[in-house]
Amino acid sequence: MEIEKLITAYYRAYNVRYPHEIQLDLFAERLGITVVRMPRPALCGSKRIVIDCRQPPEKQREQLAHELGHRILHSGRQPDMDPLFRGLQEEQTRLFAMYALVPTFMLAPLVSDTPQYYEHQCAYLASIFCVTYKFMRQRLNLFESTNLVRCQ
Repeated sequence: MEIEKLITAYYRAYNVRYPHEIQLDLFAERLGITVVRMPRPALCGSKRIVIDCRQPPEKQREQLAHELGHRILHSGRQPDMDPLFRGLQEEQTRLFAMYALVPTFMLAPLVSDTPQYYEHQCAYLASIFCVTYKFMRQRLNLFESTNLVRCQ
Protein backbone atom coordinates (compact mmCIF):
# COMPACT_ATOMS: atom_id res chain seq x y z
CA MET A 1 0.00 0.00 0.00
CA GLU A 2 1.26 3.46 -0.91
CA ILE A 3 0.46 5.03 2.47
CA GLU A 4 2.54 2.43 4.24
CA LYS A 5 5.45 2.94 1.82
CA LEU A 6 5.32 6.71 2.37
CA ILE A 7 5.52 6.35 6.14
CA THR A 8 8.18 3.64 6.04
CA ALA A 9 10.34 5.80 3.75
CA TYR A 10 9.98 8.74 6.16
CA TYR A 11 10.96 6.64 9.17
CA ARG A 12 13.94 5.13 7.37
CA ALA A 13 15.09 8.58 6.18
CA TYR A 14 15.05 9.87 9.76
CA ASN A 15 16.41 6.63 11.27
CA VAL A 16 13.26 5.90 13.29
CA ARG A 17 13.60 2.21 14.14
CA TYR A 18 11.80 1.64 17.44
CA PRO A 19 8.34 2.49 18.81
CA HIS A 20 9.68 4.96 21.39
CA GLU A 21 11.28 6.97 18.54
CA ILE A 22 7.94 7.71 16.83
CA GLN A 23 7.43 11.43 17.42
CA LEU A 24 4.52 12.73 15.39
CA ASP A 25 4.93 16.26 16.74
CA LEU A 26 8.37 16.31 15.12
CA PHE A 27 6.94 14.79 11.93
CA ALA A 28 4.42 17.66 11.80
CA GLU A 29 7.06 20.27 12.61
CA ARG A 30 9.21 19.08 9.71
CA LEU A 31 6.20 19.70 7.45
CA GLY A 32 5.72 23.23 8.82
CA ILE A 33 2.64 22.25 10.84
CA THR A 34 2.14 23.51 14.39
CA VAL A 35 0.51 21.11 16.85
CA VAL A 36 -1.57 22.77 19.56
CA ARG A 37 -3.17 20.96 22.47
CA MET A 38 -6.26 22.59 23.93
CA PRO A 39 -9.58 21.52 25.48
CA ARG A 40 -11.59 21.23 22.26
CA PRO A 41 -12.22 18.57 19.60
CA ALA A 42 -9.37 17.66 17.24
CA LEU A 43 -9.13 19.75 14.09
CA CYS A 44 -6.82 20.02 11.09
CA GLY A 45 -6.01 23.26 9.31
CA SER A 46 -3.47 24.09 6.64
CA LYS A 47 -0.72 25.08 9.08
CA ARG A 48 -2.09 23.93 12.43
CA ILE A 49 -3.47 20.79 14.04
CA VAL A 50 -5.47 21.07 17.25
CA ILE A 51 -5.49 18.06 19.57
CA ASP A 52 -7.91 17.65 22.48
CA CYS A 53 -5.75 17.85 25.62
CA ARG A 54 -8.59 16.40 27.72
CA GLN A 55 -7.94 13.01 26.16
CA PRO A 56 -5.42 10.46 27.51
CA PRO A 57 -1.95 10.60 25.89
CA GLU A 58 -2.61 7.50 23.78
CA LYS A 59 -5.79 8.98 22.36
CA GLN A 60 -4.00 12.27 21.67
CA ARG A 61 -1.37 10.38 19.65
CA GLU A 62 -4.12 8.68 17.66
CA GLN A 63 -5.85 12.03 17.02
CA LEU A 64 -2.58 13.59 15.90
CA ALA A 65 -1.84 10.70 13.53
CA HIS A 66 -5.34 10.94 12.08
CA GLU A 67 -5.24 14.71 11.58
CA LEU A 68 -1.69 14.55 10.22
CA GLY A 69 -2.95 11.99 7.71
CA HIS A 70 -5.61 14.45 6.55
CA ARG A 71 -3.02 17.19 6.19
CA ILE A 72 -0.56 15.03 4.22
CA LEU A 73 -3.00 13.08 2.05
CA HIS A 74 -5.87 15.48 1.38
CA SER A 75 -6.87 18.98 0.44
CA GLY A 76 -10.18 20.79 0.51
CA ARG A 77 -12.90 21.01 3.11
CA GLN A 78 -14.66 17.80 4.07
CA PRO A 79 -18.05 19.42 4.82
CA ASP A 80 -18.21 20.46 1.15
CA MET A 81 -17.55 16.94 -0.13
CA ASP A 82 -19.79 14.13 -1.23
CA PRO A 83 -20.32 11.72 1.71
CA LEU A 84 -18.78 8.81 -0.22
CA PHE A 85 -15.63 10.78 -0.95
CA ARG A 86 -15.49 11.92 2.67
CA GLY A 87 -15.76 8.27 3.71
CA LEU A 88 -12.84 7.37 1.44
CA GLN A 89 -10.75 10.13 3.02
CA GLU A 90 -11.59 8.90 6.51
CA GLU A 91 -10.52 5.37 5.58
CA GLN A 92 -7.25 6.68 4.16
CA THR A 93 -6.51 8.65 7.32
CA ARG A 94 -7.42 5.65 9.47
CA LEU A 95 -4.80 3.64 7.58
CA PHE A 96 -2.30 6.48 7.79
CA ALA A 97 -2.71 6.59 11.57
CA MET A 98 -2.28 2.84 11.89
CA TYR A 99 0.89 2.76 9.79
CA ALA A 100 2.30 5.93 11.36
CA LEU A 101 1.79 4.81 14.96
CA VAL A 102 2.40 1.08 14.49
CA PRO A 103 4.59 0.60 11.41
CA THR A 104 4.60 -2.92 10.00
CA PHE A 105 8.40 -3.16 10.07
CA MET A 106 8.29 -2.55 13.84
CA LEU A 107 5.18 -4.63 14.52
CA ALA A 108 6.02 -7.79 12.57
CA PRO A 109 8.91 -8.97 14.78
CA LEU A 110 6.76 -8.54 17.90
CA VAL A 111 3.65 -10.40 16.78
CA SER A 112 3.04 -13.90 18.04
CA ASP A 113 0.74 -16.26 16.18
CA THR A 114 -0.39 -17.96 19.38
CA PRO A 115 -4.17 -17.32 19.50
CA GLN A 116 -4.62 -17.99 23.22
CA TYR A 117 -2.37 -15.02 24.02
CA TYR A 118 -4.04 -12.58 21.63
CA GLU A 119 -5.65 -10.35 24.30
CA HIS A 120 -2.47 -10.18 26.34
CA GLN A 121 -0.39 -9.50 23.23
CA CYS A 122 -2.77 -6.75 22.18
CA ALA A 123 -2.48 -5.00 25.56
CA TYR A 124 1.30 -5.43 25.60
CA LEU A 125 1.74 -4.01 22.09
CA ALA A 126 -0.62 -1.13 22.87
CA SER A 127 1.64 -0.15 25.76
CA ILE A 128 4.81 -0.42 23.65
CA PHE A 129 3.41 1.75 20.85
CA CYS A 130 1.54 4.13 23.21
CA VAL A 131 -1.88 3.61 21.61
CA THR A 132 -5.22 2.48 22.99
CA TYR A 133 -6.12 -1.18 23.24
CA LYS A 134 -8.92 -0.66 20.69
CA PHE A 135 -6.54 0.95 18.21
CA MET A 136 -4.02 -1.89 18.60
CA ARG A 137 -6.72 -4.48 18.11
CA GLN A 138 -7.70 -2.82 14.83
CA ARG A 139 -4.04 -2.60 13.80
CA LEU A 140 -3.46 -6.28 14.52
CA ASN A 141 -6.55 -7.17 12.49
CA LEU A 142 -5.17 -5.11 9.60
CA PHE A 143 -1.76 -6.73 10.00
CA GLU A 144 -3.24 -10.22 9.95
CA SER A 145 -5.48 -9.55 6.95
CA THR A 146 -2.62 -7.96 5.01
CA ASN A 147 -0.28 -10.84 5.77
CA LEU A 148 -2.91 -13.37 4.68
CA VAL A 149 -3.26 -11.55 1.38
CA ARG A 150 0.52 -11.41 0.87
CA CYS A 151 0.89 -15.14 1.57
CA GLN A 152 -1.75 -16.27 -0.94
